Amino acid sequence: FTLTMPAQEVGPYYNTFGDTTSRVLFDMGADTGDVYIDDVSVVAVVEHVTNGDFSDANEGWTGNAFNVVNGVNYANVEAAGNAWDVNLSGAISVVAGETYTLTFDAKGTADRTMIAGIGQNYGSYVSSTDTVTLTADWKTYTITVSAENGIGGDASRVFFDMGADAGEVYLDNVSLTRPINFAENATGTVYTAAA
Repeated sequence: FTLTMPAQEVGPYYNTFGDTTSRVLFDMGADTGDVYIDDVSVVAVVEHVTNGDFSDANEGWTGNAFNVVNGVNYANVEAAGNAWDVNLSGAISVVAGETYTLTFDAKGTADRTMIAGIGQNYGSYVSSTDTVTLTADWKTYTITVSAENGIGGDASRVFFDMGADAGEVYLDNVSLTRPINFAENATGTVYTAAA
């Protein structure tokens, strides 16, 4: 089974879980019998996007496509050109060499495309992207991106390049996550006891 505990419900210890005093405990003293437990992992999902729901019209985003209307970002590309000519970017920090999941809700002029991904926020703007095709109805898109070839650190960005096609683009609920498995760096002793 999977036990999911959102950060807001875990309490004040969430930010320190994973240090040398942390532990995973299965308290089985209330009943008798054999218990078998295998393949236990503790995974935290870290959010890298600030204001991904566009609830603050002035925070976390830049670019000529940054335009919050009724709690979503809205852009209308009048004429197609270079994809990067119409851009929405959010500053992020990512770990070089890691893989991330980018999810977002979008809709727009049917069959128009948009580039979504992560990349450098300087220099040659190296990026890891995918091209998505929008529909007239809201849809959740999920793509996998990698911080490779120079992408990494605080000078990174999540972005949407939408200038290659004309038409409307609505964006909401942008999220960039990377699961962190605490067991990767775990040390300690496994204690066993007879039931």
